[in-house]
Amino acid sequence: MRLIICLILFILSLTTIASAVEISDYPYIFVNDGLFDAKIVVGDEAPAKDVVIGTVITTNLAKFNLTPKLGTSRVDSDIYDIRNYNAIVIGNPCVSTSAAALEGNPENCFEGLENSTGYIKVFEKDGKIQFLITGISPDDRMIAAKALAEGTLTNVDKKIYAIKTGTGSFPEMFSTASENSTTENETEENETQEYIEENQVQNSEEQRKEENKETEYSAEKTQETKKANYEAIDIDFFEEPEKKGFFARIISAIKNFFKKLFS
Repeated sequence: MRLIICLILFILSLTTIASAVEISDYPYIFVNDGLFDAKIVVGDEAPAKDVVIGTVITTNLAKFNLTPKLGTSRVDSDIYDIRNYNAIVIGNPCVSTSAAALEGNPENCFEGLENSTGYIKVFEKDGKIQFLITGISPDDRMIAAKALAEGTLTNVDKKIYAIKTGTGSFPEMFSTASENSTTENETEENETQEYIEENQVQNSEEQRKEENKETEYSAEKTQETKKANYEAIDIDFFEEPEKKGFFARIISAIKNFFKKLFS
């Protein structure tokens, strides 16, 4: 009995492995009733090149003798849950909500994306399959999309494939961080310069006040010196009256009386 159960589990595991979708299964994995039946989804405000990528995918289906089903092109707002559709999603989580949903809604929308690299990723859920064409820049995505659409990846038995693009792309946040850093440095330099200028003004005012105090003090000292000189002159100029005896004062009074009498 145990042997039978083990055999069943082994067969089921082989079936699961065999049914796992890989990049090499494109485009036939999306064929239904002889038509290519997958939604091609871009962000509502996707870069123009992402829209062009959708055209590249559909026009290259002729190489596989396939015709796309009408009405395959969609934008994110047309899709409630991308996991409910067979789809090719173009964009990264920064420009496409469908791409963000497939990637698990990362906090950093460039998470896992390397500079100058395009990616093809395969997702599966409940029998529905999504191919994600992603990368930092539209140019990265275009190069990856052409590799997929033109049949270059028919031997890639993987769910994720990265292609070096040489575009020189890098996350915009790095540029923003650099600009912010420069702005912060400029702000700090301006604040430092303002602080220095304020201190210079303050020091100049304090120095001016000190100079004024010294001038006032010097003037007061000069006035005090002059006053002291004047007082000294007054003291030196007026002599103390000579003291006289009693009889001398009487004689002087008699003289003054006769002077007034005969004058």
